[in-house]
Amino acid sequence: MNNSSESTQFWLALLTFSDDMQQRARIWNGYLAWKLPQDFRHHIRNVGNPPFNQYNRGEPLQLATEEMRALDALADKHGGHPSFSNIPKDSQARFMDFSNHVFDGDHYFAGRILIRASFSRANFAGLADFSNATFVGAAGFKHTVFRKRPRFDSAVFENSAYFKGATFTETTVFNKAEFKVSAYFDDSKFLPIQGANGSSFGGVGFVNSVFAGEVSFQRAVFNVRANFEGARFQDHANFRNTLFDKHGDFQRVTFDRTTDFTSAKFMREVRFHDSTFMSTTYFRNAVFMQPPKFFGTELHEDTDLSGIKWRRAESFYASSWWSKITPRRSKSASRSSLEKPESDVVDASSAIQAWDRLTLIMSKLEKVPERHEFHRLRMRAQRRRDGVGVLSFANWVFEISCDYGWSVKRALIWWILHVVGVAFLIFCYARIMGSASWDLLLDSLSVSFSNAHAFFRLTSEGGYLYEARQRLGASVLDTSVLSIVGTVQTVIGPILLFLLLLTLRNRFRLR
Repeated sequence: MNNSSESTQFWLALLTFSDDMQQRARIWNGYLAWKLPQDFRHHIRNVGNPPFNQYNRGEPLQLATEEMRALDALADKHGGHPSFSNIPKDSQARFMDFSNHVFDGDHYFAGRILIRASFSRANFAGLADFSNATFVGAAGFKHTVFRKRPRFDSAVFENSAYFKGATFTETTVFNKAEFKVSAYFDDSKFLPIQGANGSSFGGVGFVNSVFAGEVSFQRAVFNVRANFEGARFQDHANFRNTLFDKHGDFQRVTFDRTTDFTSAKFMREVRFHDSTFMSTTYFRNAVFMQPPKFFGTELHEDTDLSGIKWRRAESFYASSWWSKITPRRSKSASRSSLEKPESDVVDASSAIQAWDRLTLIMSKLEKVPERHEFHRLRMRAQRRRDGVGVLSFANWVFEISCDYGWSVKRALIWWILHVVGVAFLIFCYARIMGSASWDLLLDSLSVSFSNAHAFFRLTSEGGYLYEARQRLGASVLDTSVLSIVGTVQTVIGPILLFLLLLTLRNRFRLR
């Protein structure tokens, strides 16, 4: 609903009082120096950037007599000068209230000082330019709608800034903005603009911005590229349940206090290159659809990565199994091959670098489970990069047998299946050869165990299981089968035992 109060209409008329942009800013701030009561001036002294940061009677804020007369005439036309004197100094009442106002066309607040300004539920149909503006007192933009390229670059927020539920469309700029107290962007939406050919474009930039107080982007939606490069978060940073639908850029960002990305969703590539996390950091239950990039990053030792399903990030470069067996034509039409698409190879190579970096970070932090988890991701990415081959097959066997030396359960199952399965096959062979004694089942199990651990020499003469081997040999007509089976087990058994011991070592190692 359009707010048509006389006070609002006066401020809007003052915004367009001059055709020259710099002159508008000088008159705007000069008017405040002229009309603002003395007991409020301390709120806005030494804020913003020169020459609009000194509220005194000197230059450059001194208004000419003709300008004062013109402003008096402007005030008479719009209901008189707004009254400040009846608002208590500690009150949260708004000095400049643009709530619910519909701004048609482009509006420029650039370089101005706004005192306790409220634009809550306002609707900007055109450009909204707040670049280099200084907000004295709390700034209210709750549920404000910006439909075209809002700009807050180099803006200074002297007190709390509220952008809860705001909607930003097209390219939004907060570069070099300074939030001196707290900033709230909860439930805000950053949306792209649709092109004529169905494409969408836009982005949001907080490049080199400074958040001196608590900042919250909880449940915010970034449907455009989010760029926080070089930003500084000096207090708690809350990104819980935030959706990054496009690329996220956190390069060279410094997080001084607790940082919370719990349940955040990164649907595209996210980069934390050369960033520093100086306190507790939470990525608990976050969703990564591509391997995150942490090159040159310093993670705090209290970094929580629990609950992340990293398999989702592997879908970025892991093709489905049937695509690997579907022949695709090579450059030679006379033959077909099982070549992997070049894009898959490039993506897998990039993923290997990302997993390697995270493995190294976890090693430095002495987080053994996390380090081994990223090592496993790296091994799988390597197999997808290399395609079909001997090393890829060995890589696959290493995974299914013990999950690259981490799954005790998987290694134990394979070890038991090897002993018990071969014992059952030997027993079945003995029955086929005519022996009907069920006592041979225990002998078959004993011989299978001995074959799998031949270095114990249990079935050698004088060994504990020597008699079981003799009884089993007497029950079959062709002992060469037992010899072949024993030879195979002699090779496979120690390997499976080694993998089982390896998983136990990795799980219970001190560092």
